[in-house]
Amino acid sequence: MREMLLMKAISFLKTQGFNVSTFMETNSCFDLVANRSDLKLVVKVYSNIDGFRKEQAEELQKIAKAFEAIILIIGEKTKAFTLKKGIVYERHLIPAMTFTTFVSIFDTVVPSVKYFKGKSIVGLDSDKLREKRDEFDLTLEELAKKTGITKESLYRLEHGFNTSIETAKKLEKLLKADLILEKNLLDDFVQTRKQTFSEKFDQKEKVFDEKFDDASLEKIHSLGLDVIEFKHAPFKAFGTKKEFLLIDKGKEKSDLTKKALVLEKTKAVFDSHSLILTKKFNLEKISSTTIMQEEELDSYSKANDLMKEIKKREKK
Repeated sequence: MREMLLMKAISFLKTQGFNVSTFMETNSCFDLVANRSDLKLVVKVYSNIDGFRKEQAEELQKIAKAFEAIILIIGEKTKAFTLKKGIVYERHLIPAMTFTTFVSIFDTVVPSVKYFKGKSIVGLDSDKLREKRDEFDLTLEELAKKTGITKESLYRLEHGFNTSIETAKKLEKLLKADLILEKNLLDDFVQTRKQTFSEKFDQKEKVFDEKFDDASLEKIHSLGLDVIEFKHAPFKAFGTKKEFLLIDKGKEKSDLTKKALVLEKTKAVFDSHSLILTKKFNLEKISSTTIMQEEELDSYSKANDLMKEIKKREKK
């Protein structure tokens, strides 16, 4: 079932003009990446979204910050219930939704429904709510009696607070008006991503790592590259100064080939360079991915010099 969901997502994204690469076979924190001129997506697919772990969510947040991408989960159910179409859930702060809901975010506008503490939550047009109450010549107290909603809750709704979809529909029926806010969810996701990216990159220490488990990453960082180290992504690290650099490490020659393929697939979607570090193989590149012995890093004193060599080998 998970494979079917993934194939449906890939097929749909291609119809929307995205360049797509898949990573389901790598057992990483994401299954596909997609890019078109206006948008980058990183997606994890599950039948049961309870399988998505906190450490995977943390890695996905790093990926989103690195590539300025929207991250989300496509799934069908949790252990307790089946996901409903039209509702955006959360799993470890990552938006989760059915495939049908995923498709709908590319529509012009849809009701903005989120799942929170067992309830479907919507936003209301607070100005329209006040206008309709005045039109029916009702005080807050009178409307409270007619709907069974407390006066205090109605006051909050008229001042921009969200409510359950049941409460919203009750008000819509009584006041004979469409009150539930509709949003272009894609624009909403993009705006949220931009705000998060801007806030985090203004505080680099919260995005990029300063300490590393791997000595070669420590060396690359010392050259002047900002680096993020991964444990659940299909590559070891991401580095940047002015350009993106995907970094991995390989031990055996067959290992190098597999890792280069993954980096090539990522590069095909996200504009970046790629580097695999090894201890014993004297190769210059595989496909367009640079291969470099770890000891070679000691010959560089600046990030620019390292990047020049990587680009040189890419072109050979």
